Amino acid sequence: MIKEMVAQEKRRHLFEDAGRPFCGVQTVTFPVLIEDEAFEFPGNLPEKSQRIVHDRIARLAEDPFPGKAGDKERFTCAGKDPAYRLHISPSYTAFYRIINERIYVFNLMTIEQAHKKYGLL
Repeated sequence: MIKEMVAQEKRRHLFEDAGRPFCGVQTVTFPVLIEDEAFEFPGNLPEKSQRIVHDRIARLAEDPFPGKAGDKERFTCAGKDPAYRLHISPSYTAFYRIINERIYVFNLMTIEQAHKKYGLL
């Protein structure tokens, strides 16, 4: 049972990083934690799509906030921490929250599923 708990914790901290120096400047990175349901979603995708999903989520560690690129959007949720949407590709979307300088990816889905979910956050 302990081995299972350790394995699960490692999966959830898949992208955790404390920050690394870059040209004498300290860059800030955020730990990315992935909920079990979201973690399992890419496993059913083709290998190339899995790689794209993994890479895009890993990039959240360095820049989780919406900006000029337009691939991230903030949603206001009554009574909850704000949620964010990341367009991963023309086919996939991730939903995440930033809480205590940690990124929690709570859902990965197709664009069609995401459009249905927008009003439910």
